[in-house]
Amino acid sequence: MVITANRFEQPVATVLAPMSIVTKDDIAQLQVTNALDVLKSLPGVEIVQQGGKAQVSSIFLRGTSSRHTLVLLDGVKINSSTVG
Repeated sequence: MVITANRFEQPVATVLAPMSIVTKDDIAQLQVTNALDVLKSLPGVEIVQQGGKAQVSSIFLRGTSSRHTLVLLDGVKINSSTVG
């Protein structure tokens, strides 16, 4: 999985912003079952869950509001209230 702000892959050495890279081996070592659990392990990421699975979760990156976090899945916005 490659996650970038500009939607195209770029070499790590050219990225100016702080970033965390999670590899397949990292995920296996964490023994997690979903992407939210992977995000919880990253520095600067805070997750607030309201209820159990399939309930509302908010992602806060480095102290910003959760509405400032854009989540894309294959280039499609998935954290819109109209998506469900």
